[in-house]
Amino acid sequence: MKLVYDSITRTTHDPRGVSVRVPGFGNTSTVEYLNEKRYYSYFAYVADTLVSLGYERNKNLRGAPFDFRKAPNELSSFFVDLRQLTEELRESTGGPVVLVAHSLGAPILNYFLNQHTQAWRDEHVLSLVSLAGAWGGAVKAVKVYAAGDNMGAPLNSLTMRTQQRTNPSLAFLLPDPELWGDHVMVKAPGGNYTVHQLKQFLHDLQLPDSVEMYEDTRGLLNMSNTPPRVPLHCLYGTGIPTVERLEYASGGYFPDYPKLINGPGDGTVNLRSAALCYKYASLQSQPVSMESFNKTDHMGILKNNGVLHYIANIVTAEACRRTVARQNAPAGRSRVSRAAVSATSSPHTENPMGEPSSVGEKLSGRTQLEFTDVDINDIIARLDEEIRLRKLEDTDELDAYEELKLSHNLNKQMEYKMLQAQEFKLTLEKLQRRQEKRELRPPSN
Repeated sequence: MKLVYDSITRTTHDPRGVSVRVPGFGNTSTVEYLNEKRYYSYFAYVADTLVSLGYERNKNLRGAPFDFRKAPNELSSFFVDLRQLTEELRESTGGPVVLVAHSLGAPILNYFLNQHTQAWRDEHVLSLVSLAGAWGGAVKAVKVYAAGDNMGAPLNSLTMRTQQRTNPSLAFLLPDPELWGDHVMVKAPGGNYTVHQLKQFLHDLQLPDSVEMYEDTRGLLNMSNTPPRVPLHCLYGTGIPTVERLEYASGGYFPDYPKLINGPGDGTVNLRSAALCYKYASLQSQPVSMESFNKTDHMGILKNNGVLHYIANIVTAEACRRTVARQNAPAGRSRVSRAAVSATSSPHTENPMGEPSSVGEKLSGRTQLEFTDVDINDIIARLDEEIRLRKLEDTDELDAYEELKLSHNLNKQMEYKMLQAQEFKLTLEKLQRRQEKRELRPPSN
């Protein structure tokens, strides 16, 4: 749903006659699946893993969905609710909370945590687990402004672009200037755009509201130099081509049909952004752990076996610690032995391409406590089968989906032909320039 920007209040609102609300705050239903029929999973695999360990949905396993269209400057009511939920969990479980965030959720939580004192963070947050966190923004946000993105669905990216450009969160996710330096984001016949020229890029796209949103969000969070200041676990995928630059053969292709130049990442978040936690390790006293998962894309990390084990180990270790503390505490002092978990959702260093590494003494490895009574593979297989069967039960929707996919594939073929023509033109221009240089070269004696 498109948003309407108000240049007076410098905020967005729904179109007249429309009211969009995020349902289910506090429970897990709307963060486990992205639709009511539960075809498309989100935190479902994480939730089922934790339930298998004894957690109870909507008791010590909670969800905190938010309007992913908005940037932190428009999420004040969400932050009030999140603080209250965190404090309630701290009180009801007798210990600090494990926060789990995905993608945009990571910088959103970073902003939230930095609005609180260190005393509050120490008391209420055991750790933050980031899955594919866009800590330093993503070049894909630039691509979305230019050509849209269908987010893996059989939809036309240019149609999606109309709505996506109205989201303040898209401006918030533009690459962090300090992290990206003078890296060229866009190469176009009219000139190149580095991260420092993105405001001009939005102006050249004739998006005055987006320019204003850029101004509104740039100063919200110094991404490169503001760690969350809580124990941090950064888990991210690698080995998936991820856009790092847009190139155009001629003005006729601008902005709808860029050639995408890829680099390392998870298909959405660039490696240097996901791995910004390496720098955070030197900026905060709390421990920072990192682990990469090869050939794991942006959404696939939510059901990755190793990731689910990692999260289970964190909460199991805390549960064991609390159990020991409860057993050793004087009578009447103990309360519960299980850490609360809250999932927060939305839908570059060069060294983090493999095993966990160490940065000084503050970058800690993953916890070594392993649990033996839960088979993660069984959980993944069971949920996969449940989702498959749900889809099969709705044949009409499946037929409509297949038709939509066929139409989308035909559009993609047309798009590919245009991009191929652009590639031929780029190659031809390079050959012509070489030929011109040869002709200008003075003859040898």
